[in-house]
Amino acid sequence: MTYRDITTIEKNVETTRFRGEPVVILPLQSWKKIEDIMEEFEMSRSLRFKRAIQKSRLEIKKGAVYEFDVKTGVFARVKSK
Repeated sequence: MTYRDITTIEKNVETTRFRGEPVVILPLQSWKKIEDIMEEFEMSRSLRFKRAIQKSRLEIKKGAVYEFDVKTGVFARVKSK
């Protein structure tokens, strides 16, 4: 998300009260952008997610991961970078 996206969202934000409590109203498209960022942040903080990434990188180094080339119809080992 860029600074421009954030300022655009800020322009679309509307504050009001619902049953005496302050609430924020924003367009669904803006909420989806914010939700994606929150999910990415939560995943980056997750130990399980970090372990899964480490395990996958190790499998790639060992040559245990293959990818399928749709054009040729052939499996090839994924090379580590």
